[in-house]
Amino acid sequence: MSINFPSGTPAIIDEIINADGRDVEFFVTTSLSGCSDCGINPITQEPLNPFCTTCSGLYWIPTYSGYVKTCHVTWKDADNMQWSTGGKLYVGDAKVKMIYSQENYIIATTADYLLIDDHKMTINKITLLGVPSVNRILMHVEEEENTDE
Repeated sequence: MSINFPSGTPAIIDEIINADGRDVEFFVTTSLSGCSDCGINPITQEPLNPFCTTCSGLYWIPTYSGYVKTCHVTWKDADNMQWSTGGKLYVGDAKVKMIYSQENYIIATTADYLLIDDHKMTINKITLLGVPSVNRILMHVEEEENTDE
C-alpha cells in the first residue's frame, strides 16, 4: 500500500502556526564578558568573590540576542491549571511548536531560555516532527523557578 502525502504540507502547517501562534522570544548567548567587580582565580577558574552582586558570583556575564518567532504554544494539560486549597496553580510546563528550518533549528538548540507570555522557560527536550520529511520542531519547555518572590 502506498501513502501519498498532499503537496504543500509544510506551507499549510506554516499557515496554521502563523494563524493561531503567538510570539515567543528565544534568547541566545552571543558573548561572555568578565565581571569588573570581582576577579577570577587563574588556577581554579573560580570567581574570587562568590557573593558578588554584579555577576551573582559567576564571574562571566552573558550578552544575549533575542529572536522572536511565531510558534504554537500549548500549556501542559491543554492549558488546564491544577486546583489546590488556595485556588488554581499555574503548572509551568508547555510545548512549543514552530516550522522547521535550519535557522529555527539552530536557534532552538542554542537558546539559553525563552519568554512565553512573560514566563521565563527553558527547553528540556527537542523533537523533530514530520513525514515524509521533517517540517516542525517541537520543544518541551519548563518554567524557570521564580526567585524574585
